[in-house]
Amino acid sequence: MKFEEVVPEVVARHPTCNFLLEVEKDQLDCVRRLKEEEAASNTKEPGCKGTWDNIACWDRAEFGETVTIPCPRALKTIFGRTGDL
Repeated sequence: MKFEEVVPEVVARHPTCNFLLEVEKDQLDCVRRLKEEEAASNTKEPGCKGTWDNIACWDRAEFGETVTIPCPRALKTIFGRTGDL
């Protein structure tokens, strides 16, 4: 008897892996978008640069501006609801 016949194939991921994959995908999307925005802006504008903070992507902001962003996808998956940061 072959191993494959005795042990069924498992096609799933541990929830922790899903979380890490979501965060990694969001990071790549964020960094790409921020680089494109920076390249499109020819001048050095005053204010805060956009950044990735290890869980969420923050857009550029003027000094004194309050920024609110939607809850990151990975956190929505964990908590099962939407919200803002």
